[in-house]
Amino acid sequence: MVNLGRAAVIGYSTTVVAPEQIERLVAREPTVIEICGLGQQHWRDVKQYIANLPLKVGLHCPIPFDGWVSHFEITGPDAARQEQAFDLVRRTLDSAAEIGAAYVNVHFPTVLACHGDSALRPELASSLAMRAASRLSQLSERYGIQILLENVGPNPYFSLSHDFVRVFEAFPNLKMCLDFGHAHVASAAESVYCFAEVVAPYVESMHVYNATPQQYRVGFHSPPTPDQDERGGWMDLERLLGLVARNGRCAQLVFEYSAAHSEDEQAVRWSIEQISSTWRELCATRG
Repeated sequence: MVNLGRAAVIGYSTTVVAPEQIERLVAREPTVIEICGLGQQHWRDVKQYIANLPLKVGLHCPIPFDGWVSHFEITGPDAARQEQAFDLVRRTLDSAAEIGAAYVNVHFPTVLACHGDSALRPELASSLAMRAASRLSQLSERYGIQILLENVGPNPYFSLSHDFVRVFEAFPNLKMCLDFGHAHVASAAESVYCFAEVVAPYVESMHVYNATPQQYRVGFHSPPTPDQDERGGWMDLERLLGLVARNGRCAQLVFEYSAAHSEDEQAVRWSIEQISSTWRELCATRG
């Protein structure tokens, strides 16, 4: 399993460029690249190139996959759809094994917009989540590849920090990809700052972009810019990084903003440099 240690590991998801333009990310000299949204043809075209990259590579489930995943019910309650989700996880793990990837990101739990989507008893929903986590833990052990659970929502039964802590305490070989934006918009019951502080000991990776609950939409992540203020609903990213560093480990930082944006490129670059510098300094203080 991967051990990120204290060094600052900083890189990008392929969301910041077209997924097949991985060379553009390599030119930025990251220490990690996360592959997301590659179809079958592009996977065949670039997997040898990816395997030979002199840096850390992770895959975001599902890889390869053409089109858009209309549902990913990893925690049920529809048994057939849950099996479809696990098939995508196994496909991604097979792909990770092909190229020697360090880890695989998996969205967790199932997205359920409201109780009406699935009238589950809370205890059954909790049981389904724990069973799904157990299966993911076993797959991680079988493949020898780290699986990172990426918090996603909304889900009325599983969204708070203590829900995730319960999973990670039960299955310590699973770790977390903390997506600040998802936590910011998924639940009004807990702020992203409280969420990050509690889950920090289990965080192995972070997805960094910005979002407001009012402007967030699936598939679009705003790049960080200097004018994003908490009074406008934006997250204070440097505050969040400090909470993770003080309460957890020196997790890797993956910028995951969207390629299609209209923000000033110079402002985005400036913010990326500031955030990266902050994270390097925080990691240095961790020893």
